[in-house]
Amino acid sequence: MADLAVHNALITGGGSGVGAVMARMLADAGVKVVVSGRRSDVLAEVAEHQNITAIVADVTDETSVQDMFTTMVDVVGTPDLVIANAGMAESAPIGKTSVDLWQRTMDVNLTGTFLTFREGLAAMDKTKPGRLISIASTAGT
Repeated sequence: MADLAVHNALITGGGSGVGAVMARMLADAGVKVVVSGRRSDVLAEVAEHQNITAIVADVTDETSVQDMFTTMVDVVGTPDLVIANAGMAESAPIGKTSVDLWQRTMDVNLTGTFLTFREGLAAMDKTKPGRLISIASTAGT
């Protein structure tokens, strides 16, 4: 991690799956990690690591994402690395896809990434390099 100059990272969807694995790996390497998501119980389990802090947030809500980064900066510091990992993979054939399912998918997978990156970039220290990484699954195809 020293090559990336990563000291503070935020991972959306960090309470389970690949998000939790990334959080633990970064934390083991000495990075202060913030994991976010909507489920406080799974976030709390990941945040048992001394270098991980949990923040409950909804990436589909602009104010929630702004508050997530405000809290991160106050508690941990400015992010050097922002990983947009939150996503949903519920799907159906197009003929059986409701507008509600379509909108939820767009809100989480696209708008959530946009809001995370926009607010993450605004929170980063402009005097040093930072990274924005988006995680996608094969469900996107």
